[in-house]
Amino acid sequence: MNLSETAFIVKLNSLDDFASGSRFALRWFTPTNEVPLCGHATLASAAVLFYQKKNLNAALVFETLSGELCVRLHGDSIVMDFPLHKPVAQDPSEVKNIVTATVGGLSVQDLCYSAETKKLLVRLSDSCDRSALTSLRPNATDLLRSDSTGRIKGVIVTVKGTPTVQPGYDFLSRYFAPWNGIPEDPVTGSAHSVLAGYWSEKLGKERMLDGRITALREIPIQRDFESANVRQIICSSFGLNGAHVILKIRNSRGSLIPLNSSIPANSKHAPYVLEVVKIFQHVVPRPCINATTVICKNIKTRLQSIVRRIEKLEELVPQSKLIHHEKLNQEIKLLSQKLVFLNKRMQMADSQCWGGMFVRPPLW
Repeated sequence: MNLSETAFIVKLNSLDDFASGSRFALRWFTPTNEVPLCGHATLASAAVLFYQKKNLNAALVFETLSGELCVRLHGDSIVMDFPLHKPVAQDPSEVKNIVTATVGGLSVQDLCYSAETKKLLVRLSDSCDRSALTSLRPNATDLLRSDSTGRIKGVIVTVKGTPTVQPGYDFLSRYFAPWNGIPEDPVTGSAHSVLAGYWSEKLGKERMLDGRITALREIPIQRDFESANVRQIICSSFGLNGAHVILKIRNSRGSLIPLNSSIPANSKHAPYVLEVVKIFQHVVPRPCINATTVICKNIKTRLQSIVRRIEKLEELVPQSKLIHHEKLNQEIKLLSQKLVFLNKRMQMADSQCWGGMFVRPPLW
């Protein structure tokens, strides 16, 4: 389905429904195959059950290929209990080709491997800054060629963060999994089940901030605005560099549209959600050929024309009904006259007897 993962929720008990059941089966599929663990698809599945299906339980249990995953409501948030996969040290000589295909000539400080998730963790040297991580452009074909054993299904590239500099993060990471049909996964909970164990031990911390996570906040934006103003407001509110973000809007059909002009005001019929996407996300939007304002004007003109035609048709409906009824009455009247005529003829025919000679012409 061209998504990093698509989740399927299955009822375990035929008597349960999605509003009352507390245990469900859960499976995740990439565009090419099934995966044993996915964090954000699990979060989305729980959100659908809690918020859309109005599930009555405070906690849900998903039976998956990774065992039972518990998800529970905590105030306005959803909390997930995920397995911890601590990686072990990896011999550099065994993964030399795949490391080169991923990070090129960048200095590597540590290599670890998680057998449960089949993920290779590559930690760049502390001398590498954030730009070294964001500038990586590994080729998916080269990655697939670098390992043919099936031992590795994903590569995590991580670097130590700078918590004292705002916005501060304990570590930064990117995840590449062409073996699962995902050149780069923009968000992945399964990789964090490896990253959490690794960085917790290295930093001596139990609670950490990852560079992928940005706090959500409400940002006031005026009704009439241009993309430049939106970009400035978003970047200043979140402390982002404008050169490292792409602004998109998601329409009511779920399609992402690059924001390069003005956005029509939100409405309950056609809501638009503003998204801030890291520039190194593997899904790159195509440039908009026509200005959004021109497209909106054309659509508005066509909609107005359609509305006028509908109004004219609605005005003609009573008149057409009246004409139709008049025609039906006329046809009924003519049929009634014909029936009376035929009835008289039949009565006359019944009253006549034929004696062998045509006294008068037969009626038939």
